[in-house]
Amino acid sequence: MISTTCLLVLAACRQAEVPPTVRPETAYPALLIKVDSLTEVDATAAMQLIDSLQPAMAKAGERELRYYQLLTVKAQEAAGKRHSYTSFMRDVLDYYQQEGDSRLLPEAYYLMGCVWRDANDLPQALECFQEALKRTEVLPRRSLIYRQMGQLLEKQRLYDNALTNFTQAYEADSLLRHASGMVANLISMGRLYHQRKASDTALHYFQKAERIADAQSSLPLKQLIAIETAEMQLEQKAYNEASQTIQPLLSHLTDDIRYRVYAIAAEVYFAQWRYPLSARYCNELILYGTESQRLRAHQLLAQIAIRRKDTQTALVALNNYEGSLNRLLETQAVETMAEMNSLYNYQQALKEKEELAVKGERKSKTIAWLTALIAASGLAGMVAYG
Repeated sequence: MISTTCLLVLAACRQAEVPPTVRPETAYPALLIKVDSLTEVDATAAMQLIDSLQPAMAKAGERELRYYQLLTVKAQEAAGKRHSYTSFMRDVLDYYQQEGDSRLLPEAYYLMGCVWRDANDLPQALECFQEALKRTEVLPRRSLIYRQMGQLLEKQRLYDNALTNFTQAYEADSLLRHASGMVANLISMGRLYHQRKASDTALHYFQKAERIADAQSSLPLKQLIAIETAEMQLEQKAYNEASQTIQPLLSHLTDDIRYRVYAIAAEVYFAQWRYPLSARYCNELILYGTESQRLRAHQLLAQIAIRRKDTQTALVALNNYEGSLNRLLETQAVETMAEMNSLYNYQQALKEKEELAVKGERKSKTIAWLTALIAASGLAGMVAYG
């Protein structure tokens, strides 16, 4: 799945990024054209309209039905819904590859890539995104595809490749003067350098993103930058700086960032020996956070109780920690296996491409050699004849 930060960044940039699909208004029902428009401004309304059209689609021709199916996946993607079935979109892509409206083929490739992304099939997702790139010159769409590819590669820890794609997305958004897209890509590049332990470079990108966000007076983007900065400061054990960074966030919390900020606050206040505050945010995480956040919260509560010499509370927290750990390990085992398979498939695909390239080069050399040999033989024959 895409990380929370990536989803937030995509949400902040969606309206400016996603250009209208090429819509042949004379060829499709007006309600389908309306759905297409709604996906770019109100994905929830688009999905509701799609549901209401389902009975009518039972009698539709294949052209209208395939367009309706493509819009169904497009609306799900715009709403941030996880795609669970690949065969559905494969049929749609096959149709547009063979006989459908060629103007919709880039969209079909892009959405197929999104479906493969959610299926943890990295090679297929990247291939579809690359095919979509070949077929579109629309800069906002190219930026979005580059960012999607960067996120996939980052998830597989292929940081150099991911950085290349985020850089290309940033360049496209710079040409468009699309501020929110530029900030999104700078955040991603800063996060990559942070993961590579290049903190100074990461901070440079975060500060550059912050200057653009300030110029746009965009609170959501400024909050995302602050979260990334605070997490980096926390990892560096710069607890006072991290505490200062999260104070504005704690004063203006939104549901999108609430528990990520609580996780930072619990760590910072624990490190500063401010146990009541740390325990408060730990309890919030236990109630509403992710499983990994709950796990860390139980661990922190146990450590707080041990330092306070509260044996009974420590035992309860440790017992809860063990239960949370078992649940997390079960989930991670499945996710890790899927990621390992995806990475293996991607590496195999690269290897096969390299082998094909080598074979192609050898074949070209062989043909060139044979051509030269035939030419030389012909020349020798002409000389002998003469």
